[in-house]
Amino acid sequence: EVELASTAHTRAFSPDEESTLSNFVEGNSGQFTYAEIADSFADGKYSAKSIQGKILSMELTSHVKPTEKPASIRTYSPAEEETFLDLVADGSFVEDIAEALGRPVNSIRGKALSFLRTGEIDSIPPQRETKAASSVDPLTALGDVSDMSVEEIADEIGKTERGVKTMLTRRGLVAADYDGAARKEKASS
Repeated sequence: EVELASTAHTRAFSPDEESTLSNFVEGNSGQFTYAEIADSFADGKYSAKSIQGKILSMELTSHVKPTEKPASIRTYSPAEEETFLDLVADGSFVEDIAEALGRPVNSIRGKALSFLRTGEIDSIPPQRETKAASSVDPLTALGDVSDMSVEEIADEIGKTERGVKTMLTRRGLVAADYDGAARKEKASS
């Protein structure tokens, strides 16, 4: 017999602990964050997340002091930011900016994004070399495939034979050993 999860669940907080937590939070309204409550309650037995969950279920969140947001860490010096903005204004590519500042391209793109958000630049600088998939269709690049077998086409464009057959059928093309036009006609009727 399988035991129900609802009956097997044990309470993390005892009724005494719930009462103590409730009194502590209400008695010190707005003075402690969840982490500070977790440190001082029950000798640090519970994590800040479990304390937060319990306080939420007891609907006492209004008594908890909001956690201060950590200050963002500057990874670029003001001089580097100035150079960055000058290069962007001159129309430099991302790679040129990365080289000038001695930083990876991804870091430059991230910094450009944060400058874009703050309105210091109007657009992210272009990349000279993109790693996006080529827009040239490999099957079209082969030209006339009527004298090639499906296997030869697959080897040439780096696809599976099944994938090549699908491409031939969708486009109604004929290979030496596969009639995609007939298949397309048959499928549409």
